[in-house]
Amino acid sequence: MAHGAPLLSRAKAILVKVETDKGADPTPTAFATVYDLVMDPTGEFIQRDPNTVSMGHDAGVRGMPTGRATFSVELRGIAGATFDLGLLELIQGCGFGAASPHATVSSPDTQETVTIYAYEGGVLKILTGAMGTYTLTGTAANRMMMNFEFLGIWNAVTDQAVPAQTHTGVAPVLLKGATMDIGSWNPKINEFSLAMNNVIVPREDVTVAGGAAYFVITDRDPVITIDAEQELVTNDDGFDIWLNTTEAAASLVVANSATTFTWDFVLTQLKDMSGGERGGKMINNITLQCNTSVAAGNDDVIITTAAV
Repeated sequence: MAHGAPLLSRAKAILVKVETDKGADPTPTAFATVYDLVMDPTGEFIQRDPNTVSMGHDAGVRGMPTGRATFSVELRGIAGATFDLGLLELIQGCGFGAASPHATVSSPDTQETVTIYAYEGGVLKILTGAMGTYTLTGTAANRMMMNFEFLGIWNAVTDQAVPAQTHTGVAPVLLKGATMDIGSWNPKINEFSLAMNNVIVPREDVTVAGGAAYFVITDRDPVITIDAEQELVTNDDGFDIWLNTTEAAASLVVANSATTFTWDFVLTQLKDMSGGERGGKMINNITLQCNTSVAAGNDDVIITTAAV
């Protein structure tokens, strides 16, 4: 068998699209500019070791043909005061609504599954019926990144060249010139992280070939972590807030040249805090739990986009 040229590890791209029918490939068209793309099969190999007089294995069988994709995308907006196109599809696959304000979706009926095409070198890998979770991260004056994990139904792998990518040319959001507040407190931070912690499980269905039709989000545990400078108690009594489990609204507002992004956290509670230092300055490493509110339609995290 003849061997072709080696496949380059950097030559990767993804296309993504919300599915009209859950689990059915709609042929994605929206590019997302990604970093550190990995897509692998995860379906269980069922080992068969019956009771016999001989040692060793009988031929195993494959369980559900599932797969997992991980990658990072720069937080970026484009003209029209919205997410970059591929990013807009991805947040819907993580349980957010399609239109701004993008609120979290709790009903499986209104959750959106996505199909992801991952082009790697000259190989095309496909996940259908996929849903995911993300962690939004950033450090002062650096890019804000959305780090995604998707689980879906694994499809047959084929040879296909990496398509030409269309880049917007718009710079990503940097974590500077931002507004951060927790109630009436405006902490001075260097690092911010929001982990949605969605619970993603297959919807089993013995009438389909692989035993599962698509994936659903069955729960979430959104958590914020920050490293806030320690202040005098008269300026900010975080210890009292921790002791009394006080609830407070919080928000983060950031922007690039095209779009302002506002992450609203309807209610938060100070879950954990521990002391530390940053460059000789005292800090508190703080974890906030995001709570739902009946008054806010049982939402906990809402993303609003607006033109700059």
